[in-house]
Amino acid sequence: DRKKRAIKVVEPHDVEKSQAHRRLVANAVTRVASEMIESLESKGYYMADGFLGEEAGMEMRSEAQRLYDSKKMSVGQSTRWNEKLNRTEQYEKHNVYTVQIEGGTMYFDAPRLTEYVVEATSKIAGAINNHHGRSLLLETHQTNKLAVCIGDGSSYAKHYDNQGGADRRKLTVLYYMNPSWAEAQGGCFRIFDPYDKSSFTDVAPKFDRLLCFWSDKLIH
Repeated sequence: DRKKRAIKVVEPHDVEKSQAHRRLVANAVTRVASEMIESLESKGYYMADGFLGEEAGMEMRSEAQRLYDSKKMSVGQSTRWNEKLNRTEQYEKHNVYTVQIEGGTMYFDAPRLTEYVVEATSKIAGAINNHHGRSLLLETHQTNKLAVCIGDGSSYAKHYDNQGGADRRKLTVLYYMNPSWAEAQGGCFRIFDPYDKSSFTDVAPKFDRLLCFWSDKLIH
């Protein structure tokens, strides 16, 4: 017997909701674009609070929670420099679970997250390209990862996002969805001074906060 395949249909009110969310993201980028570009050029990173607003942020968080609860996320993996072996190695991140937001049939599991990824990619890259008068970033392509850190020592090793070679990543954009975050929980994003190893800046993972930085220049 052939397996029956369920067909999901997008209703008119879903289309309206999708369009409204994409407009929200586009308008948010437009609102901060000038300040973002200036900060990236002067400091190498940019941070904005109240980026999308509580309603949109909580809806996206709910989608992330459902993906985690339904076991659609796997243990996060990354690379780090092993000083003893003098080479880069792959490792599993402790208590960090991730999934790539891919669209397609996955859209129905996370429509607002999918729309955010598409619109943020297009509008942020477009703003930077327009400022420089040339194409520095792709406006239609990106790598993305939804990460859920469950605490109890969740962490990332110190690294650059883009360590060279075939890696094409140029700009990293983070959006935090932690409405009940408290300082005692930790989880700050630590930016290291490339010229002074003892100096760093901590960015708290506050709800509705946007953080972006050059992938091949910022040690964190």
